[in-house]
Amino acid sequence: MLFRDLTGTDSAFIVTITDGIFELATHTGTDESIPKRWPRTFQTMPNWDVLSKGEAYVGPRETISDRPHETRSSPRVLAVPVVRDGTVIALLGATGHRPRSFGKTGVDVATVIAGYLSAAMTNAELYRALRAREHELRHKATHDPLTGLSNRVGAGQRIDDALVAIADGRGGADVL
Repeated sequence: MLFRDLTGTDSAFIVTITDGIFELATHTGTDESIPKRWPRTFQTMPNWDVLSKGEAYVGPRETISDRPHETRSSPRVLAVPVVRDGTVIALLGATGHRPRSFGKTGVDVATVIAGYLSAAMTNAELYRALRAREHELRHKATHDPLTGLSNRVGAGQRIDDALVAIADGRGGADVL
């Protein structure tokens, strides 16, 4: 993952937030405990008070009381909220067990990447909506609204597709 390389960390992850549930979308690296920490809710999300304001968090991932089953020291974490329309929709994060902090440059890089991720997620959502609308309009143009059966335009398209398939040697019966 490019983010892990840019921050020089052991592990990186992306968490999506839907209806108050934090789900691990993807992760990479050496920190095997990352998948065990999800799903979560607003109430169980460490440092949510900072992240929910759209601010990056840098510090220990959790306190000892948050993880009594682990004996290893908590890694440092960089978590950057991905914000769309003033709402946090995902988290971009990286962890490191090495005793070092994430510097200002690492936080700035993560913030820029979180902005790009927000734009990409918005574009993907708009593209899905556009494709669904296109499918709906195509269906309306080729089917009778009362019966749902192919209309003259739809039947003509299917015949044309069958004739092209026959001409290409693929047969035509399966198209009709």
